[in-house]
Formats: sequence, structure tokens, C-alpha cells
Amino acid sequence: MNAATPEQHDEALRRHAVGLRQHVKDLGDKNYPKAIGGDALDITIAFVPIEGALSAALGADGDLQSYAFDRKVVFASPNTLMALLRVTERLWTRDKVQKQALEISEVGGRVLDALTAFLVEFDTVGKRLDDAGKAFGRARNRLGRFAAVRAQPGAQACRTRQQGKARAARRAAARCAAAGRGAVAGRAIGR
Repeated sequence: MNAATPEQHDEALRRHAVGLRQHVKDLGDKNYPKAIGGDALDITIAFVPIEGALSAALGADGDLQSYAFDRKVVFASPNTLMALLRVTERLWTRDKVQKQALEISEVGGRVLDALTAFLVEFDTVGKRLDDAGKAFGRARNRLGRFAAVRAQPGAQACRTRQQGKARAARRAAARCAAAGRGAVAGRAIGR
């Protein structure tokens, strides 16, 4: 700095430090990360193009760096800007990958829930199909027994008629015996 006296030099450094402090306050109050949105880092970079000017301000005001950090403002000079930008880019990349991994995890969880519910329903359908198969088998067996009985109508009908005639003859014989005509009844039965 071109000051004629050491007092002027100190006063110029003090004004420079105060000006940089005011600039930090203004940047903090503007809250650029909020204005940019959710993808922004939670800091604002204050670029000071002359390395010596930043060093002089930090030397004149020992609390300036802490003051800036409290307001989420970070100083960058030509020597630190590229490194700071690379760190920022890597943080954004890592954040993006983490968000994508979280989204994949959530979608995978929903797919797993849906698959689990499907498998439960699939088991229920299988059990009901087994029950239906068993009921079908029982019904078929009943139908088979019924059809077997109905398939021999002549033999069954003959047995039924013969049994009916024998019962009728016994009844007739019993009536005749009760009426005193036992001999006639015995001949009717075929004794």
C-alpha cells in the first residue's frame, strides 16, 4: 500500500478489513444458498482476487475469518479458488450419488413389498386351487358310485321286484292264517 506514514498505512488496512467484514455481512445477509435452492452448498464463497489483500485484511482483523465462518462465508484467493471449486464439485457429485442411492433404495423397498404381497396372494391361490382339486376329486368319486349303481338297473329292479313279491306273499299268508285259511295261504306261497 502506498501510505506516506505508518498511521496512514494502519488506517488504510483497518478500512480495508472493515470493508471486507461489511462485504462478508452483506453476503451472509443475502443468503445465496437459499436463493439457489436445495442443491446448493450451505456456504458462499467470497473471492478476493489479490492474495496480499486477503492476507493483509486477515492480519489486521484477527476475528475476520471466524466472523465469515459464522455467516457461512468462505474466503477464496487465486491460490485456493481452484482447489475449493474441485472440492465443491466432488461434494455435489457425492451428494447426488447419495440421493440417487437413497431413491434406488426406496424404489427397491417398494418393489420388495409388492413382491412379498404378491407371493402371499400366490400362496393363497395355490391353497385354494389344492382345495378345489380335492373337492373335485370327492365329487367325481361320488358321481362314480352313483353311476355304478345306476349302470345296473335291470339286476337291481329284478331283485327289488322279487323282494316285493315275497313280502306280499308273506303278508297274504299272515292274513289268511289269521282268518283260518292257513292251508290255502301255504299253497299260495309255494310250500
